[in-house]
Amino acid sequence: MWYDALHRILQELNDLLFDTSMWELITGIGDAGLIGYVVEVVELGIFLMDHLRNEDDLSCCRGLFMDQYELVILSHRGTSDYHFNGDAHHVLKVKSTGEEVPFPTGTLEYVVRTGDTWGVPIAMEWESMTPPALASYNGKLYAAFVRPGEKAVMWTRLEGQVWSSPQALSGDHSYYAPALAVGLGKLFYAFTGGDGGLYWRTCTESGGWTDRG
Repeated sequence: MWYDALHRILQELNDLLFDTSMWELITGIGDAGLIGYVVEVVELGIFLMDHLRNEDDLSCCRGLFMDQYELVILSHRGTSDYHFNGDAHHVLKVKSTGEEVPFPTGTLEYVVRTGDTWGVPIAMEWESMTPPALASYNGKLYAAFVRPGEKAVMWTRLEGQVWSSPQALSGDHSYYAPALAVGLGKLFYAFTGGDGGLYWRTCTESGGWTDRG
């Protein structure tokens, strides 16, 4: 590489200048100020080459794997950044140039387990582009999913034997499956927003859903 060749030339020149016989010859016939200037330039060049070079061209190694779902998300977002921290911080920018790929969607289904036996799948009336999230809160089963099209996060509740009509969860949108959990007497919900940020809300039967946190 040109870098290594230049470094070798500077190093050889430095060695030649400070060779005993050559140094005596130069200092005997040359101007002291000029000689000092040349020496400093050579030493500065070597110093910069040593400190600015990457001793190993491989500064950071990271394996990337994108499944079908990630490729679909990339086609909708258009771009994606992958960050590497080696000798310095590097960013690999990936861009999708083709048409948007439709998200794989399917009809929501649920299965009830009684004792040691699972029942047959029961189809619901709605489609989702993500696996649903389930949680039992105050004796009632809640579900959340992402509706295709506008990618709105929806929620529904099983009341008796009937699921309530899904409602948009306060205008939240996501490419990924939401999460539900129960704690501290509340139903917690978390999701990844379109900007990649992680957000959450809580719900109580009397107070409904809180503002996004």
